[in-house]
Amino acid sequence: DAVRAGTGLSWLSIDPRRGSWEVPMHDVRVNGTAQGLCAGRSCRAVLDSGCSSIGLPGGMADELAQRINFTGDDLQCSDPMAALPKIGFVLDGQNFDLTPQEYVEVSLSDPSTCHLRWSDMAGTGRDDPIILGHPFLVRYYSIYDQDNSRVGLAPVAPKATAGGSGGRAAGGEGGGREG
Repeated sequence: DAVRAGTGLSWLSIDPRRGSWEVPMHDVRVNGTAQGLCAGRSCRAVLDSGCSSIGLPGGMADELAQRINFTGDDLQCSDPMAALPKIGFVLDGQNFDLTPQEYVEVSLSDPSTCHLRWSDMAGTGRDDPIILGHPFLVRYYSIYDQDNSRVGLAPVAPKATAGGSGGRAAGGEGGGREG
């Protein structure tokens, strides 16, 4: 849907035997610098529209919080864009960034309080997949192509809204305005 997806659609391979929208993950970047968080482990990421956060396995959440120097202090909560770096997930060899505005949730009742929109998943080990839920999927328009074992990701178009017509099937008519 050209109204919702920005430019730069990237197709990522999935393994159809796994039964989920799981893509190879190579690393996490902080302001473009590789962090080596996937070194010595089998990193994979599952795109999950039913998950309200980003789930990280085996202590990775605390490790990533340390790498970005997150303390939850007043400046990080009142102006996360100025106080915190971008993070990027390297999926199938391509980087997908999130800004602090997308991964920090500031309390509506107390703007001096905030928390990260990722957490450790209880009971997971180092080789369990990362779950890329709502904070990731509101930033990237996703197209799920089961027939070709792939998922497409593109930045959400700047003026895309939560309402609207939804996606269109490949080969269908499109491009016109909704009436």
